Amino acid sequence: MIRQIVELYAPESLRDVLAALFEVEREIAASAGFKLDHTVSHARLDWWQDETARLVAGVPEHPRTLRLLQYADSHRVSSPDLRPLVALARSELSGTAIETAAEMQTFLARWADSIFRAVVLLQSPQPQSRSAVEAFAAQAGVPLREIELLSDALEAALHGRIRGVVTREEQAAEWQIQPWSGAVSREVAQRLTAARTELRRAAQRLPAQLRREQSASLVWLTLAVALAGRCEEDLPFALASRRRDGVVTAWRGWRAALQACSGQMPALLL
Repeated sequence: MIRQIVELYAPESLRDVLAALFEVEREIAASAGFKLDHTVSHARLDWWQDETARLVAGVPEHPRTLRLLQYADSHRVSSPDLRPLVALARSELSGTAIETAAEMQTFLARWADSIFRAVVLLQSPQPQSRSAVEAFAAQAGVPLREIELLSDALEAALHGRIRGVVTREEQAAEWQIQPWSGAVSREVAQRLTAARTELRRAAQRLPAQLRREQSASLVWLTLAVALAGRCEEDLPFALASRRRDGVVTAWRGWRAALQACSGQMPALLL
């Protein structure tokens, strides 16, 4: 739902290209879905690996990647590099454990450098804005993705995909049990707090003159900060991702967009 709200409050000229970007993201993630046979998953990921390479080369075949190329060409910018998404999906499919904080940062940065960076650059393609928006994307993308993954950590763990740093089988099992142990709850709480703080810092460092054109990004950060708060409130349980609060989320998105489009900083990012 959050991505739909991000699309909704983007400039009208950007909505279809953001929809294309998010659809490609969903397709790649679905290729490593829990219910798919591994042979099918690998075949789909092989195709997307080739397709994301074709997008970078300027010869994509899928209607959604073609739309991304058209937009990039019309604005004289590079097409989004979505190849890291395929690498992430393969990592998820293999169930590779993350054993250090550095590995976790690399895992999160692959998504940030593809999807979030693309969203930011699509909104601000002008050369004169490049350094500011690149810095914003680099600072905000990792904590944004961290919050998203932690909000869905229990479901992922039940399918063998652990969202925490684990070095032993016993530690991995702790993520699959509710309520979470004190150790897991502390790790989740610390990571959520740090991510929320970093998102606010990133938003506040974005030059004021870019707030209007980065309204979709600021809406996304606002909703992530709110999601992190709900997740912390739920600890030691993991309930935030299953809450029926679509109306509240939509209202928060509308309010954040209204503030950003008037050149103000959304309240939750202050």
